[in-house]
Amino acid sequence: MNYCLPAVVHHWVTALPNTKLPPHNIYFVLNYPTATMYITDSDGLAYLVGSEGGGGGDITLTSPNGTISINGYGIDVSNEVLDSIIVLHNNFPDLQGGTWHLTLTEHDYLLNLISDNTIGKLTNAVNLLATPPTYVAPTSSISNVAGTFEVGATTAINITQTFTQNDGGALVSQSITKNGTVVSNTDAFTESLPITLGNVTYTGSVNYSEGDCKDNNIGIEDCTNKILAGTTTSPNRVVTGALRRYAGSVATLPTTGAEIRTALLGNSVLNTANTFSFSTGTTNRRFVIAIPAAKTLSTVQNTGTNEFLIFNLNGSITTTPDAAGNPQTYKVYTLENAVPFTTNYTLNVTLI
Repeated sequence: MNYCLPAVVHHWVTALPNTKLPPHNIYFVLNYPTATMYITDSDGLAYLVGSEGGGGGDITLTSPNGTISINGYGIDVSNEVLDSIIVLHNNFPDLQGGTWHLTLTEHDYLLNLISDNTIGKLTNAVNLLATPPTYVAPTSSISNVAGTFEVGATTAINITQTFTQNDGGALVSQSITKNGTVVSNTDAFTESLPITLGNVTYTGSVNYSEGDCKDNNIGIEDCTNKILAGTTTSPNRVVTGALRRYAGSVATLPTTGAEIRTALLGNSVLNTANTFSFSTGTTNRRFVIAIPAAKTLSTVQNTGTNEFLIFNLNGSITTTPDAAGNPQTYKVYTLENAVPFTTNYTLNVTLI
């Protein structure tokens, strides 16, 4: 029988000392007829070897295929070891006065394991292979009430806020704002909105608590980039109030804004852009363009002939009613040809 060499100190104790332990030592905690074994790394940190005494521990040393299996880190590290690594000497209780011993080959293996902080290096290697978990922040969204509506109209606003927790904590409080002013401290807001010129912006926000930590790809809890308590804000929903742009052919030139709205409402466009188009038709020889007074007519181009047409400002009509019949200031331009177009052309209008 080959007994342990003196290069590694072995301690035979009935309990692991509570004091700081020396590095690269082996502790056998005896509880006859079994024992629990600990080995210390270069910092004197003790690792429970689960093979001794049949219990689980920080490290389980096995060698059915020449590997070290480190439980708790989920990794097998190849190593040149014998098929038999740790041998319980329960069958030899009377050797060395009833104490425990290791064979020379077992001793050499353990010396290699704990020398040069092998355990620490394995742990570091595992940590380098670990990928932090992905944490997804909470989000908020509100009903899409966005759109462009005619000034003077009224539209129903029905907003519901939806909070998606993802990896954050639970909802703490929430609000919905209208042009920056809080109009609701719940997940809902409704109103009948009179449309005026310009934008009305609705936004939702949610305050949430801190989220939980998640396990990384090797099963170890990793709080890197976990979601802290915070606030998520929804995308803005913008309701735009705009005045109509009227354009088209007429049998007779209008004399009032009300006549323009009646004659050309079906050909009008509701937007805030500086370009729009209309068709000439082949019946009428008179044409009208009426635009909000904040704009000025720049060009009117016939896309069929590439000709630029000259529309004259009609200063006698200065207002046109909106959706509620309220007069809005307009500029009205007219064109009167000698005869109708023989082809139904498209005219592109550009404003400034």
